[in-house]
Amino acid sequence: MAERIGVSHRTIIALERDFTGRVETLLRCMHELKLKPILCNSRGVPDDGNYNRVDVELQRVLIARADKAPQFALIQSDALDALRGMPSNIIDCAITSPPYWQQRAYEAGGIGEEQTVEDYLIGLRAVFQQVHRLLKPSGSLWVNIDDTYHQRSMQGIPWRLVLGLVEDCGWLIRNDVIWSKTGGSLNRSNNRLSHRHEHLFHLVKSEDYYHDHDPIRLAAKPARLDQPQIATATGLTLDACLERIAINDQLSDDEKSKASYEVRATFDEIAQGKLHDFRLVLRGGRVTHSDSQSISARASKLDQQGYYLLRYDPDGSMMGDVWNIAPDRSKGRSGHYAAFPEDLCDIPIRATCPPSGVVLDPFVGTGTSVVVAQKLGRHGIGIDLSDGYLDLARQRLQIS
Repeated sequence: MAERIGVSHRTIIALERDFTGRVETLLRCMHELKLKPILCNSRGVPDDGNYNRVDVELQRVLIARADKAPQFALIQSDALDALRGMPSNIIDCAITSPPYWQQRAYEAGGIGEEQTVEDYLIGLRAVFQQVHRLLKPSGSLWVNIDDTYHQRSMQGIPWRLVLGLVEDCGWLIRNDVIWSKTGGSLNRSNNRLSHRHEHLFHLVKSEDYYHDHDPIRLAAKPARLDQPQIATATGLTLDACLERIAINDQLSDDEKSKASYEVRATFDEIAQGKLHDFRLVLRGGRVTHSDSQSISARASKLDQQGYYLLRYDPDGSMMGDVWNIAPDRSKGRSGHYAAFPEDLCDIPIRATCPPSGVVLDPFVGTGTSVVVAQKLGRHGIGIDLSDGYLDLARQRLQIS
């Protein structure tokens, strides 16, 4: 067996005794034996309690969690090995971009070089089971993952991975963010569309997770107060609203009077700077979601009073789930060809990692995620097989 998979006899003996060897070697053994790996549910994921293996740098981060000055641990290790030696419930936010399957040759090898996509997914699922254990109940996981063309077909890796994670640990999928790569690479194929996006999945352990939407709100456009007639940010005027109400043939005189009164009061708020925009919906017109009263409370309100006003939040709107961000093309990191951009980490950390919280990246590479954590006043833990990549991360963090 050792000769067939290219490892030493001692490795096989260690795997047979306690399965503490590298997961890639274990998977190769099982493949040769034609055994199908079965991942246990997260409730059965062992927390071996062997915290003597916890890196000294990591101990410093855990001790300093209450401090405002960010602390960092960069650990040279296989991700699964490192995570298994860490205590549970210590991480506020995990964000990572694991190596994509058979797309690049990374300096130290590891995950991404498996012979089959099934083995690749099994290895990743094992890592993210441990991430689930390490996350606090209020924690979030963000996974940036892309697909691979194999034998002229996409493999469906992003959704196969995420659905597998849900099956393993019961993750709740909060968002599938589409990273639209502005200025992406050229398409060298003449029989398919250019591939210009990747997925960024947001997963949580429980419904009661930490999320602060204020730091990532899109700034509201101001109302137009310097016009001859005050207009909302989208150009709505008092006269236009009153005319719509007056000509509506599905409103009673009483409903028209109430609607006109509320619209005037709303424009008074706009003049005072308390509001910047709203939408007026009248019976017989287009509703915002559904005209079924069993589905939409707004449809019920429209039926009962003939109108409603949808007021826009003066603090701005929530971000959408399509982000236009250019790929990272930083100079000075020519040894790593797949660093993800800082902007892709900024939003998740601002929204789902509390101030002075701990950010984990089990495939940290040259350290983008922990660099952003440092800029935002969070602590960071990064793991990577390549000490060369970690040296670049240390230089970016300006730590020895």
